[in-house]
Amino acid sequence: MLDESGAGALYGGNKVRKLERILADARDRGHRDLITLGAIGSHHVIATALYARELGMRTHALLVAQPDTPHVRANAGRIAALCASYTAVPSRAELPVRGPEAWARIVAETGTTPYRIPAGGSSSLGTLGWVDVGQQLRAWCTARGIDCVVVAAGSGGTAAGLAAGLRGSGVEVVGVRVAPRVLINRARLGALAGGALPTIDGSWYCGGYGRYDARVERVVQASRDAGLVTETTYTGKSLGAALERARAGPRVLYVHTLSGVEPGESAPLPTDLEALLR
Repeated sequence: MLDESGAGALYGGNKVRKLERILADARDRGHRDLITLGAIGSHHVIATALYARELGMRTHALLVAQPDTPHVRANAGRIAALCASYTAVPSRAELPVRGPEAWARIVAETGTTPYRIPAGGSSSLGTLGWVDVGQQLRAWCTARGIDCVVVAAGSGGTAAGLAAGLRGSGVEVVGVRVAPRVLINRARLGALAGGALPTIDGSWYCGGYGRYDARVERVVQASRDAGLVTETTYTGKSLGAALERARAGPRVLYVHTLSGVEPGESAPLPTDLEALLR
């Protein structure tokens, strides 16, 4: 297992490697405010707000609905405490309207344009952090006879970066799709990975972002019993897919993307955020 839970002192998980280059670029360009997008329980939004604050920048978030779980609810409270502002977006169909409205409000309030960070930090710049990891894993995987690397694929940057970094090594990268095909598809991943394509495994997708079934719940409970904390949106599904493949014979490296560092900040959920927990 490649455990990213402690990837950073303020917050762990796979978002940290993406943000390293993204936030450096925002700082170097002189931005004080950032705008990004995520679900109401987004680890990406939390990580962005925490690390941006360390660099003297403020995070503004567009937040979309997500199924209600204790884990998601706890993250929502952290987002409410950490972000300089947020815009509740009841459905993704409203993003084309709510996004420009939020942008205009930030410009009016700050007098400057914010730096835009895509969902999950999955830009060509952010993905480079995981290209580095893939390149570092090449010799390690070869020495241990690893056949495939399995990781959750929400916005796609982690899986795409690993595929690019491991290109030509003979190691298959499997992105376990946890988001709709409009976000996780061959065209998008190929663009992020410079043409190197991970395999997309949609067998653990449960009909919507954040939705889960009894199969995912069993993985989450079994992993917790074994001392590994997972959740139902990303890691319960990707770990389940990794275990399935390992039982079928291939030697599998599972990439654990959940932060093991919990920020202390939290706030009671305002009514508009409460309404996003479905």
